[in-house]
Amino acid sequence: ADVQIFLGNVDEQSAEYSPDGFIQKIRARSLSAALEDNEAVPASYANQTVSAVFARHAQPYGMSVYEGANGTLPGEFKVMVGDSEWMAIVNFCRALNGWYPRANGQKIHFGPFPALPALLFSNTSENPAKLPFARAAIRSDRQRFITDILTRPLGSDEFTYDIPTSYGAARHIRRRRVMRYRDTNQSQKQALAHHYMNKSRAGSSSVVLLLDGYRPFPLRSPASFEDAALGSRSGWGVASVTYTLDHFCERTEVVLWPAEDLL
Repeated sequence: ADVQIFLGNVDEQSAEYSPDGFIQKIRARSLSAALEDNEAVPASYANQTVSAVFARHAQPYGMSVYEGANGTLPGEFKVMVGDSEWMAIVNFCRALNGWYPRANGQKIHFGPFPALPALLFSNTSENPAKLPFARAAIRSDRQRFITDILTRPLGSDEFTYDIPTSYGAARHIRRRRVMRYRDTNQSQKQALAHHYMNKSRAGSSSVVLLLDGYRPFPLRSPASFEDAALGSRSGWGVASVTYTLDHFCERTEVVLWPAEDLL
C-alpha cells in the first residue's frame, strides 16, 4: 500500500526538455512553511496562554489544530522585531517549559519534545547500528555572522554602546550592526542584541550527508559521524532532511548543525 510521506504546498514547478524526454519538477514545502515566511508583529503580552499563541500566530495561516499541553506563561512575553511567526511560537514554548513545538500537516504539538535516539553516521564500518552514507561535505558560511551590535544609550543620539560577543572574537571575525532603538533600556537592548547575534550564527557551520533510499530521521536528533578522511565528529543535530526520488535513484540528504545552533 502507498504511504504518504509528505503534505504541503507547491512553491515552484518547472518543465525541462532534453533529448532524453520531458521532466516535470515540483518544489514544495510543508503547510507550516507559511509560519516561517511571515514576520510576526512585534508585541509584548502578559500572562499569555498556549491557545492565544496558536490563535494569533498559527491559525491565520491555515493551521487548524493544536494538541499537547495547555498552560499560561506568567509575566511578560515579547515577540521580537524580525521574528517569524514560527519563531514566536518556538520562543513562547521554550519560555513556558523548555518545549520545542512540532508541526505535522495542519497540527502543531505544544507538548514536551520527546527524547530522540542519537544517530551515528559512518562510512568506515559495516556495523548495522551505524548509518552508512555515500558522501559527506562540510560547509562553513561566516558571511551571515553578526559579532557585535552598536547601540545608543537611553536618551542619547550618539551610538556609543557596543555589545560584543566572544564567539566572533575567538574566530577573528567582525561584522557589526547598528540597533536604532532609542527608548529601550540598556538591559532590553542587550537581550535583543544577543537574540539577533544567535539567530545570525545558526546554520553557519554544517555537515551535509547523502544516503541511499528514503530515511525519515527526526529533526533535532543528536548526531555524530565518522569518515575515513574527516575523522570522527560529535555534538551535532539534525537540522533538515531532504528526500529526492527521480528516474535515477532514491536518496536522502541530511544536514547537521552544531547542537547549540538548533534554536
